[in-house]
Amino acid sequence: MTRSTRRVMEPPGAEAADGASAAVRLAGASKTFRGREDVRALDPIDLTVPAGEFVAIVGPSGCGKSTLLRIVAGLVDADAGGRVEVQGRPVDGTTPPDLGVVFQTHNLLPWRTVEANVGLGARLAGIPKAEIARRVPPMLEMLGLSGFAGKHPHELSGGMRQRAALGQALVCRPDILLLDEPFGALDALTRDRLNVELLKIWQELRQTVLLVTHSIAEAVFLADRIIVMSQRPGTVVEDLRVNIPRPRDPATTRALPEFTETAQRLSRLMGVT
Repeated sequence: MTRSTRRVMEPPGAEAADGASAAVRLAGASKTFRGREDVRALDPIDLTVPAGEFVAIVGPSGCGKSTLLRIVAGLVDADAGGRVEVQGRPVDGTTPPDLGVVFQTHNLLPWRTVEANVGLGARLAGIPKAEIARRVPPMLEMLGLSGFAGKHPHELSGGMRQRAALGQALVCRPDILLLDEPFGALDALTRDRLNVELLKIWQELRQTVLLVTHSIAEAVFLADRIIVMSQRPGTVVEDLRVNIPRPRDPATTRALPEFTETAQRLSRLMGVT
């Protein structure tokens, strides 16, 4: 993979290239973890994500994909000199209220039911109980969990637990959703099924999504754009537009020549083929 970085950032305050407002903007955002031996995780990253766009981030293990996501979420501070904005506001070390995060390992509380877990994030966000009670049942229905509302996490399959974790974020109705390998620990069949569910949800809600994934097929199937990162210290080496029409149907999309061509190009960029 080459180190020549393609810049996809407009000056602060500008609109995204297609005229849409920017939901996420990074300008020169880098990260070095300080310690006995400093670790340079990210070289300066410039990236703009318009509102409503689905962006996948791929790259080799250890390249800083998750660190980048955590910087956007306010969970990790970028180094001084860089700028990170969500909805036009600087990220100040706390998670923006209009942003939801789903990690690879779910954070469901084992003593709470599925219904209570899905509503937990909204409760912590200070949303009134009556409003939570109104939002949770249709969310469970959307995720195919209505029949499991009274179950506890240990009574669910891995795929169901990840759906519940996704619902926990979605019930807060965030404008931006950050997904850090949410299906990475699942078997291939369950992962494919949840890709379809995630696509259905996004096509209905049209939130801005940043998805970190190691799966080329997952990235091509879901995303409008794919950001390819280099080996550590990670930086953007390609910003690839996925020219596959929407809405995408799982029965036909993966058979399109455009799908195969995009997947092969990504494989070459990442040194897989």
